[in-house]
Amino acid sequence: MRLQSEIYDAELRKIGFEKVTKVPQSGDYKSHRWVGQRLLEFGSMIMKRRFEVWMWTGVVCMGVFGFSNTHAQSITTSDLSSAFFLTGDGLAYGGAFRAVADTAQATLYNPAGIAQQEGKMLARLDYGNIGGTDSTALGISLVDFQTSKSIAYGVSYHRNNPTLGGNQGQVNQILLSGGKRMGSFMVGASAKGYWVNLDNPLLEGPKGVDMDIGFLFQPLPILSVAFTAHNIFRGHSIEEFPFILGGGFSFRLADEFRVMADFTKDFQTPNSRSFNSYFGAEFFVSPQFSFRGGYGLDRVQNNDFYSLGATAGSEVVKIHFTFSQRVSPKSEIYAGGLEFYF
Repeated sequence: MRLQSEIYDAELRKIGFEKVTKVPQSGDYKSHRWVGQRLLEFGSMIMKRRFEVWMWTGVVCMGVFGFSNTHAQSITTSDLSSAFFLTGDGLAYGGAFRAVADTAQATLYNPAGIAQQEGKMLARLDYGNIGGTDSTALGISLVDFQTSKSIAYGVSYHRNNPTLGGNQGQVNQILLSGGKRMGSFMVGASAKGYWVNLDNPLLEGPKGVDMDIGFLFQPLPILSVAFTAHNIFRGHSIEEFPFILGGGFSFRLADEFRVMADFTKDFQTPNSRSFNSYFGAEFFVSPQFSFRGGYGLDRVQNNDFYSLGATAGSEVVKIHFTFSQRVSPKSEIYAGGLEFYF
């Protein structure tokens, strides 16, 4: 007949608690010292896994509640989330970043990309001054591939403050991301929550939750192929956060040079102008310094743009700057940021 302590050990093993101390004799099983030791060990296991539990709970809850209708009212026919992409590496490559996704900004473009950061922890800050809407965009991103050896986790917050219909607004978005690598194939997902605040008490902007998914395939060390889907649950009904499918590739022509391209379709835009194309390139002067550039064919907003940027840094920190200009009507974007590696 099994002792009660043996049954307790078996139950702990079922939930991943492998370390089992020597079991006292049945006569002193209830000793305070033994029970206290067990509680400390069990608590240690819980603390070790607290981040995974928190992340996956958030992803599941936000995914489930994404089906609920929390849309207040339509305040514009434009994609309000597009300004979040007008900063950082993505802007420097002319918007072609889905198949690169090798920084913490991958939480936004392609969550599968965070699985490339094995053994690392990243913290990133992005800022952009957007002349076309006279607004500023802010992004804060964290990626952790140290807590778990098999799954990368990320969290990011993005904000923009455009003028909407003559009213000052603030567009906010939070992403909880997870990514896993399986050989040359990576998959990721981001549960998101978004809300729009307006300074007009008579208007209420949209708010809700949704989800993005991403895939990244690297069949060769010089080639990456990506597929993404944004706002997959409720993007068909909310113009400000539309359902967008994207794909792209990145190809390294030489050790010092790589090119990339992205293609997206906005399902809230008429077919005649729902496809956008983005092209970029990067030249590595050294492992610590590179120049970037790109051109975006923006049919959705009917305003193409080009970008020029540079990045410099070390294994601990990188800094980047980007200048971008819309073609017609002309407007400029000045963006910069920092990324730290731990």
